[in-house]
Amino acid sequence: MLLTINVTFIAAMKLTVKILQGVECCVDITEEDTVEDLKTAVERELQIPVASQRLILKGKTLQDNSVIKEIKVKDGDKVHLSVRKGSAEVTSQPPALAPEKEEQPKQQLHPKQILETELRNVLRSYFRSEEETSRVLIVVLRSLNTKLNNLSLDDVERICSKWNQEKRLEF
Repeated sequence: MLLTINVTFIAAMKLTVKILQGVECCVDITEEDTVEDLKTAVERELQIPVASQRLILKGKTLQDNSVIKEIKVKDGDKVHLSVRKGSAEVTSQPPALAPEKEEQPKQQLHPKQILETELRNVLRSYFRSEEETSRVLIVVLRSLNTKLNNLSLDDVERICSKWNQEKRLEF
């Protein structure tokens, strides 16, 4: 009697999952896993709910039901993680060690309003009239908006990294 045993070896892969804020983790998956399995592994590592995750590989959003081998993910690839609005804040520490949030005032200005006000205050000292200041402010804001809209994820990652290391924005 001859006994035949077929052994199928499914190789594990290590993927780096990186958030724009600079936090990253390394997860182990196999080519038979789905993107949803990958999201579950990320949830274990970073405490970000699966429903709040959007994973991006080479500029394309990964669909939950896709199988890893079908989307040609390779060992060592870097996957970018975008956390959907309204999700828990991303921290590099487990929730028990994360610092408590300070209470925020009830009425807050939109960041764009704050930026515009601060830029206006800086520009006022360089121009004679409020009209000149406003014209220059509009041009500066349009230019900034154009630059920001043309940034790639790699650009954003580089900017965040520079800020985290040197507290300096450069783009």
